[in-house]
Amino acid sequence: NMSTFLYEAKEDEYFDINIKGTLGTTAENVILDGNGEYTVFSLMLQQGNGHINIDGITVRNGVIGVRGVGGIHIFSAFESTIYVTNCIFENNAN
Repeated sequence: NMSTFLYEAKEDEYFDINIKGTLGTTAENVILDGNGEYTVFSLMLQQGNGHINIDGITVRNGVIGVRGVGGIHIFSAFESTIYVTNCIFENNAN
């Protein structure tokens, strides 16, 4: 079951980003798969300081895209805090 999610913030929209499985799931249950064709996900923080929380997911089969990353690409123009917990990374290009 593959799907694509794209969200572009509106001007002056500030909030932390939380990416995690639903209550009761584990990283083995929540899989983000680049299918050997794409970077799995890319986050760009261009305004203000932000916090990114990634918890309880598997990121796999990401390949190097236009930004030169495989599994996860995070760009922040400002100081940000990134927390990655209870995650599995497998078979991603770097």
